[in-house]
Parts: sequence; C-alpha cells; structure tokens
Amino acid sequence: MIYSLLLHALNKAVGGRSDGMPYFQYFDESEYGISAKPFSFYSGKNLLRGKKYFLEWKEDQPILIFFHGLGAGVNSYTQEIAYFVKRGFLVYAYDNTGCMTSEGRQTGFLPQSLLDQKAFFDFLDHDEDAQGRKRYAMGHSWGGYTAFGGLLEEYHVEKVVSISGFVDVCNIVTSRIPILKKFMFLLHGALKKGFGRFGTIDFVKLLENTDKHVMYIQGENDVVVPKKDNYDVLQQRLMNKKNIQLVLVPKANHNPYWTIGTQHYFQDVIRNNKLNQLGFNNHALVEYGKICDDPKIMGQIESFLKS
Repeated sequence: MIYSLLLHALNKAVGGRSDGMPYFQYFDESEYGISAKPFSFYSGKNLLRGKKYFLEWKEDQPILIFFHGLGAGVNSYTQEIAYFVKRGFLVYAYDNTGCMTSEGRQTGFLPQSLLDQKAFFDFLDHDEDAQGRKRYAMGHSWGGYTAFGGLLEEYHVEKVVSISGFVDVCNIVTSRIPILKKFMFLLHGALKKGFGRFGTIDFVKLLENTDKHVMYIQGENDVVVPKKDNYDVLQQRLMNKKNIQLVLVPKANHNPYWTIGTQHYFQDVIRNNKLNQLGFNNHALVEYGKICDDPKIMGQIESFLKS
C-alpha cells in the first residue's frame, strides 16, 4: 500500500500532461526544409505518435532515434533533429505518453519513458523502413536518461549520445525532495512496483559493462540535472572506459548544445518575467532567431556518430 501511495504522489508531482507552454512556439519540420512521415504505436493502452524525418530517402541511411525532454515533446527539438537529417541520418522521434500529440492523461513518472522506449523498439523491429539500418540513440535531459536505455542489448543500438541525462532516478528525485533520502528503500520499492525492471535500472553499472560507444555531454553550470550526481559520478566510475566520451561544456547550463549566448538569452527571457507579459499563443516577445545551436558541440556529436 505504501509503495502505491508513494508512486501516486510521484505521479502527481509530474503534473499531468506535458503539452508545452502556450507562450512558446513549437516549429515543425517544414520550417527547416526537411520532410517527415508519421508513425504510431501503442505503449500500454495509449497510442504514441511520432515522425520519421528525412531530407532524401536512402536505403543505407542510419537511424538516429531522438528522445525528448520534459515539458513538451519532439517539436522542442526540431532544429536539432533537422541538423542531423541534413547530415545524412533518418531520424525517428515520438512524443512520450501524456506528451503533445500522444495519448495519456499524464506523463506518468520518469521511468515511463523506458516503457515507451521498449514499445517503440518493438514497433521498430517490425517497421519495414527500419530494416537493415544501423541504429543510434540520442536525447536531452529526460530524453538523455531514456537514451541510456538504448544500451540494452535487445534494442541493437550501436551508439548512444546522452545530453544532460540523469543516470539515476532516485538521485534526481532526492535532489528535488531531500527528505526522501531517508526513505530510499521505499522509493526503490515504489519504482520497482510501478515499472518493474525499468524502475530501478542502474545505468552507471550498465555503462561500466557495455562495449558500445557512448558520448555524455553536460554543462558545467547545470542546476537541473546536478553535475555532482551525474557527470562527476561517470567521470569517477568510467575513467578507464575507452569507449565512453565525457564532455563537460564550460559555462554551459542544462542546454549545452546551445551557444552560450542563446543560453543567456533564454535565461533572460524567463528571469525578467517577459513570458508573463505574453498573451495566450502570443510569441512576439521571444526572438526565435536568437535560439542557436553551438556548432562545436553539434559537430562533436556528428563526428562521434559517424566515426
């Protein structure tokens, strides 16, 4: 009973559906000169929707699966998806349970993305467009955590890129709710009850034992996913793993794939309460031309995937 109550409280903490913010504009593929083909699959009873993004359809293109973070869905990352599409990848991306175009009354708690991921790979294994292609996985924040799931052997992913991903659900929860550190056994029990083997998966141990190539990127000033619980832990535990690249981006925050100027601009928009001045669906005060990816970081990821 106590496990169920704790799990219910954690689900409530997520806050229902994740449909983005009405004062942000979310751009689709047409804004970036690429094409997309829709797909869908069931995760439990919920229909999840996604797209296959491409520039030119070629049979030998590798698949890059992109997992989104909390707050909205795939369209939060269309600019980054377009970057990789234009560099020869066939990108698959979908909205998690309870996010944007997908069904679900709420997102569920964090490991729900791993259940969605399993359902996606079950779909991918039978998707005619995916047969015979190499598979890579990539994601940011919650999606970076989900991308680590690509290390499971049954998914046949060759390389993984995690940007600002957290490696342990319990640590990310207790960093927000410190009192739960005293009840860690209850938290583990609730996650196990709610999500089975995916609830308490140890990604650090998985990284220690994998031969797959992995790149982990985190900003030096990330306060959303604490550096000490993630980058520092990986640096300590994986220092002898030649197949794993750890990239710490100086002065960067939770979005290290953006330029420092973009990160400062985004923080300024929020810090000065400019968003509170916006009416519903009014995007006029956000200058989207200032939202720019860092060519160095994006280039590092591309080189890693293509090496």
